[in-house]
Amino acid sequence: MTKAFSVPLIVAWLGLTSIPAHADKAPHELAGFVLGENISKYESQLNRNSAWPLRYQEYLTEVDLNNVAGYSNGTLTYGTCAQPGTIVRIKFKYSASDRRFFESLLSRYKERFGDPDEWRGDPFQVLVAWKWSFKDSKGRNISLILQHSMDDDTKPGNSVKLTDMTLLDEELACDDRKHPERAEGNQPSKPAPKGGQESSDYQRFIPR
Repeated sequence: MTKAFSVPLIVAWLGLTSIPAHADKAPHELAGFVLGENISKYESQLNRNSAWPLRYQEYLTEVDLNNVAGYSNGTLTYGTCAQPGTIVRIKFKYSASDRRFFESLLSRYKERFGDPDEWRGDPFQVLVAWKWSFKDSKGRNISLILQHSMDDDTKPGNSVKLTDMTLLDEELACDDRKHPERAEGNQPSKPAPKGGQESSDYQRFIPR
């Protein structure tokens, strides 16, 4: 079977059989940064000059990280309404940008978290993206997306995004209460981060 036909079949199978991963596998940490922690814990690793509220999501602020080994850039997103300073999202782009590295990462992700719950890429595999959905022991919804892109518009390379969706929703609800005039039509934006070094230690690249 060719790759052109294998991806749709995989997607169909996942849609019928996948369920959210178990709570004991829910990741909260990546490269030493932890969802739910206060941003001040990592003050020495932040590029505060880059901090800026997300467009259409003013209740969230994204800040670039200084050099983190193995990653070309990274950002932390934290709330400014319900729990000011609390980290709701961790994003990194790996220094290694090739497809072979992505496939090696994907196999290790599967070993730790099981099969992905959702395909987020395109049929032509210009964008290859897999999503895992978790509910942790505290009932919080955690989202993990591993992505490989060959599209210049989405910054080519390999990236990972770890999000506490429960904390993010709490920030949105808080902002809706304080600013009902902008409660509709919020859309996320994608600021560009920076920093990083090369590394072949896969353990530092996998959330836990």
